[in-house]
Amino acid sequence: MAEGREERWDDFYAFLEDVGERPDGDFHLKRLDPRKPFGPNNFFWFERATRPELADEREWKALQQRIWRGKNPNKSKGYDLKKSFGMSFEDYADRLVKQNGVCAICHQKDKHRSLAVDHCHTTGKVRGLLCSPCNQSIGAMGDSVERLQSAIRYLEASR
Repeated sequence: MAEGREERWDDFYAFLEDVGERPDGDFHLKRLDPRKPFGPNNFFWFERATRPELADEREWKALQQRIWRGKNPNKSKGYDLKKSFGMSFEDYADRLVKQNGVCAICHQKDKHRSLAVDHCHTTGKVRGLLCSPCNQSIGAMGDSVERLQSAIRYLEASR
């Protein structure tokens, strides 16, 4: 096997049979899974965006990243989850199923975005998935059980 591709693609005609005609435009082959070699089940045609004339390098890279994130939302979320919390997209999805798709505190769905990963800022341990209001409330209270209990007493006293 040649490095970077499956043995079947050592035969040029087998390669052509698998990939077909190149689409019109500026396309090139990319791997679906970059950890595996190119092959009949591990490729797709990727269209390169036309580079705007006046964009500087940083703007161009940011545009490319936004395009990629738009086309690959689960991979994008997976990279963010791994970087921020050490969990995979599958870990997130499993936790979401265990919570029946709702916030661990108020038991409601977040109407505007996916549930946030709540974690202990001291240990980094993931506690659960929360809607934005619940996650922001805990953060505003500094993750302090005492402050939250004091807030409960305050609200109960004002009834």
